[in-house]
Amino acid sequence: AALCLSALVFGPTIGPVAGVLHAADEAPPAAPPVSYHKQVRPIFQARCQGCHQPAKQGGEYLMTSFARLLKGGESGKTAVVTGKPEGSHLLHEITPKDGKAAMPEGGEPLAAAEIALIRTWIEEGAKDDSPAVRAQYDSAHPPTYSHAPV
Repeated sequence: AALCLSALVFGPTIGPVAGVLHAADEAPPAAPPVSYHKQVRPIFQARCQGCHQPAKQGGEYLMTSFARLLKGGESGKTAVVTGKPEGSHLLHEITPKDGKAAMPEGGEPLAAAEIALIRTWIEEGAKDDSPAVRAQYDSAHPPTYSHAPV
């Protein structure tokens, strides 16, 4: 009978070792969802918001407000259709065709990895995970105190 090399090194075994998973049995760990605040928003800030902000609103599209980011601009097409990247006008605008993309206008197209990240974020439901905005105080909106300030 042929002798297994592992039996010579490790000794004879009687079936699989309990609790040990083989590579074929392991499921790859699930990737965390794409974060709008940490991953997508920085791309928009660097590559889009120079033109799509309150002072300019290129194409009547505002990307500094999450609600307006989803809505879209003068085209009348919904920019982000949650869960449906193919129906999202934003993705059509940033995806290059023949090496050129409609947006950013006059600039280099977004990197393939950036587009893939935005696509995945839309597929996952395009959620806004930005932290809650802290209250802004000014003379018209002073803070209220539960106790007298010190």
